[in-house]
Amino acid sequence: LRSTVYGLSAILLLANTAFFLFAPPYLFGIQRMLFNTPSARAIRQYDTYVTTRLQVIQENFDPASTAILANGRNFRLPAYYLPDYQALDLSARFDVGMAKTVLPPPIHTLVFFDADVIPPLADGLTPRIISLPDGGTLTYIQWPPGHPLEVSPQGIR
Repeated sequence: LRSTVYGLSAILLLANTAFFLFAPPYLFGIQRMLFNTPSARAIRQYDTYVTTRLQVIQENFDPASTAILANGRNFRLPAYYLPDYQALDLSARFDVGMAKTVLPPPIHTLVFFDADVIPPLADGLTPRIISLPDGGTLTYIQWPPGHPLEVSPQGIR
């Protein structure tokens, strides 16, 4: 009986290890969080996604005048990794669909951490794009300093 338990435990351990090391980042090729696998490749891919964006934001945007909007599983990242930036509750409020958030001066730049978080933009707000080393892009908008901006899931005005 004891050897059977050890044998089954070893098989289970080997199967879990193999899955962790060799599973694709997403099951069935569907790139949604629900199908994200807890594999080494998925963890590396996500780490690259996050660290690349954090580095580009820190190198290109002034914390005193920049807010960052993220959503989904990333909504807490700006507040945790970029605490010197403005409106740290913006992503949390946006992610739960709360009413508009006003970004007051001195904020005049809004960076979209994720491409799928960009709501409709008012006329005159033109998205700008930075190409990232990992092949992705980072989108942001700027508006004249001294003017507030309203942000909600329904749009940015």
